[in-house]
Amino acid sequence: MPTHMWDAQNDDFRNLAAAVRDAGGYVKSTVPLADFRWAAFFHAHFVPPQDDAEYDALIDRAVMLARSDAALGLPGFIGPE
Repeated sequence: MPTHMWDAQNDDFRNLAAAVRDAGGYVKSTVPLADFRWAAFFHAHFVPPQDDAEYDALIDRAVMLARSDAALGLPGFIGPE
C-alpha cells in the first residue's frame, strides 16, 4: 500500500464505488476506507471493464448489486428501494 494517497494508482473499482454512491447505490459512510471495501466487493463480482462503454454499462449493474442483500453489512448499505 502506498505511503500517501496521491501515490496510489487509479483503480477502476474505486471509481466504480464512487459512481455507485453518487447514483444512490449506497450512502457515504464515516467508516474508514469504506470506498476500498466497496471496491473489493465490486471486484469480487465483476470483471474489470476494458473501455469506457463497459465501465458506463457496469454502473447500473453495480447499483443493483449494492442495493441487494449481497451487500448487507457494507458501510453505507441502504438496501432495496
